[in-house]
Amino acid sequence: MKRKLALLFLIVVVVPMFLAIYTTSRLVTSHLTDMLQKRARDSLAVAHNFFLDTLDEMALKVQILAQSKDIREAVRSGDIVELIDRVHLANRHLKLNAYDAVTEIYGRDATLLAGEPCTRYPLCPPAVVAEVLQGKIMSFREIVNGHLRICSAAPMYHENAAGPIGVVVISLFSTHQFAEEIKKIIGTDLIFFGFVDERCLLFGSTFREAGELLPVEICAAESRQPAFDKTLAGRGYLFQTMPLEAQNGRLFIATAVEKALVSEMIVLLGDNLIQIGVAAILFAILLALLFSRTLTRPINSLVASAQAIGAGDFESRIGVESHDEFAFLGKTMDDMRCEIKSTVDKLKAAKIKLDRQVFDLSLRNLINQAIIYQKESDLIKGILEILRETIQVRIAAMFMFDPISERMTLTTLDAAPEAGDRSAVAQLETGCGFAGKAVKSSGAIVCNNLAKEPAASLAVEPAWVQTGKNLLALPLSGDKGILGVLYLVDHPQGFVDDDVELLSDISIQIAIAIQKAQLHQLAITDGLTGLYIHRYFQLRLDAAIAKAKRREEPVSLILFDVDHFKKFNDTWGHQIGDRVLKKVAEITAATVREGIDLPARYGGEEFTVIMPNTPLEGAVHLAERIRTNVEQTILMHEDKPISVTISLGCATFPDHAADKEALIKTADEALYRSKQAGRNRTTPAG
Repeated sequence: MKRKLALLFLIVVVVPMFLAIYTTSRLVTSHLTDMLQKRARDSLAVAHNFFLDTLDEMALKVQILAQSKDIREAVRSGDIVELIDRVHLANRHLKLNAYDAVTEIYGRDATLLAGEPCTRYPLCPPAVVAEVLQGKIMSFREIVNGHLRICSAAPMYHENAAGPIGVVVISLFSTHQFAEEIKKIIGTDLIFFGFVDERCLLFGSTFREAGELLPVEICAAESRQPAFDKTLAGRGYLFQTMPLEAQNGRLFIATAVEKALVSEMIVLLGDNLIQIGVAAILFAILLALLFSRTLTRPINSLVASAQAIGAGDFESRIGVESHDEFAFLGKTMDDMRCEIKSTVDKLKAAKIKLDRQVFDLSLRNLINQAIIYQKESDLIKGILEILRETIQVRIAAMFMFDPISERMTLTTLDAAPEAGDRSAVAQLETGCGFAGKAVKSSGAIVCNNLAKEPAASLAVEPAWVQTGKNLLALPLSGDKGILGVLYLVDHPQGFVDDDVELLSDISIQIAIAIQKAQLHQLAITDGLTGLYIHRYFQLRLDAAIAKAKRREEPVSLILFDVDHFKKFNDTWGHQIGDRVLKKVAEITAATVREGIDLPARYGGEEFTVIMPNTPLEGAVHLAERIRTNVEQTILMHEDKPISVTISLGCATFPDHAADKEALIKTADEALYRSKQAGRNRTTPAG
């Protein structure tokens, strides 16, 4: 009977139990193998993102160096010693030494002016320098003398020069140290390698044995596979590869995960399962049905835990309520679960950190692109639009400090389409509202629940603040004190410390850009009329003619002056004469095409308009509109009407002149013919 019972137990219980053990082993083995492959893929993705972030950071830093006023002035003056000092200082501030990067400055004639650290010969190809001197920003990778070189180049401009005055180049060689830096983040070994004429070149590696680099030979067939196995120093690794772009040759990045840990756990799992099976047979023969339930319960628990791990559940603890080998196996599997969970959490944290860094760099890059605007209003408008879309707020507004009224005046507002109509007319008394608090504290003011603010304190704010949900007020300070206050209203999740830290950091960049735009606008505009000055007109006409020559387009010029202007001054006085000049300038600026035509004060009562890509017919049409608008305008002085007329002359390049001087002379001759014909008329060049 005992034999029959033991045989029955073996058939009814032990056989299914062995099937369960086999299923568990297969599930765990399959999951561990999948986990190994997933870890290699995730590590490769993080390494690739870090590599791309490094390239984006180099491109951003080369543009920052190209915009450095000190470096541009040193290049402009030709002071090489000063230039070397400035480049060295900029390298320290931008932390380029951490990458073993080389910064080079090339002059307008493509000669190397300075390098940091110093190199024996120029690293950037002359062809690249020549292209960048045409105004391009370039980033590329190439294989040079068995090494991978990553390069970013940008042109330098100077406000007193018509084109680029030089080129900034940052070169980074992919070294073993660079690979080690990436390994610190992803936690796995990796290599950079490439092929030139089917010859494998190792650019960077983290494989070491006793402090020495291990040789890694990869054939062309292996590089074409997304994953392959390779043995190094007696240890097996699973490699995952990803191709990268290069100027010459093929370039790859590969991560490697050691298979020994998974193999040992699979062997250990197999040994334990065998021991459990033998013990189960002995207990089945000796104790029959008494221990059948005890044996099957831990197996079912382990199977469920293995299936949960296979489904991606790393939170549930794996445990077996027994004191035998199943408990040891459960603890081993739970330790494995904890290790997998820790690795996944680290990868998630690294991804969050990288995403934040990418967001930070992207925002700074967008603001740097907006700084190319010269007019203060255009610059502020561009920055507000970038901040609203990037930070994801409904409204972004700029209150600028008016030193005359000593108030904060709303100069620019950018709102999302769903925000509705928002009034752009608002003023805040000095020291009032959130702007006053921000100026007083010299830091950002955050209110994530405007509904709880006292009604009296919100009464001074614009209506779109009073109806908002949350707000961040950020002061902008310049060399001579407060410039204004930036308002960001209605963030979907409210403002957090990371937002405050990021915006406080870039507020310095925004303030410097606004100050620069203000100073630039003052330097190129006439104080009386608000139009561009004669010197700036000459520079822009040179640039317009040069562009027209390249594109084979026409450039038209209108030259006009106020009829009998001396009579105005003699009859009504110089103040009325100034009013006449201001009014003519105002009508001219309102009539020309904004952003296309350039109106300027040529001198005295003479004005001019540059019209790019415009034939003579278009110039005559615009000139007639200006003349008609001026003729229809009446100025009142002491209840007496004063009428004003102008005489205009038009000429077009290249139809009437081959260069700038001839174009101005031809337009002036046409103006003279208008005066001879009785004034208050437009005469085209014949």
